Amino acid sequence: MSTVLIVEDDRDSRDMLRTWLEQHGFSAITAADGHEALAQLDKAADDLSLILLDLMMPGMTGWQFRTSQRANRRFRKIPVVVMTAHPNPAGEAEWLDPEGVLQKPIDLDAVLRIVTRCCGPRI
Repeated sequence: MSTVLIVEDDRDSRDMLRTWLEQHGFSAITAADGHEALAQLDKAADDLSLILLDLMMPGMTGWQFRTSQRANRRFRKIPVVVMTAHPNPAGEAEWLDPEGVLQKPIDLDAVLRIVTRCCGPRI
């Protein structure tokens, strides 16, 4: 089964996204910042189909995480969807070469559409 990695520092948002995806037949794991996300990648990279990545996080930001992800041959091909509250989300995320951009506050139906597009339907 393919898995989505949710990288989000806000616990409630992270848990809501995980629950929503699991209710719609996707497997999901979570990380609170870029450091945790890299640790999750190390454990589950072969099973990951997509990363939902917040940009502004304490510790290691989404930009720093993406730089590290791209530098690692094993992780670099896992597609990323950026989640941001920035008023110009596409411009803010452009250099990250994301598969998509989700504007915060997150629209759960939009999450489901982009995850389904990237990972395929699960139910």
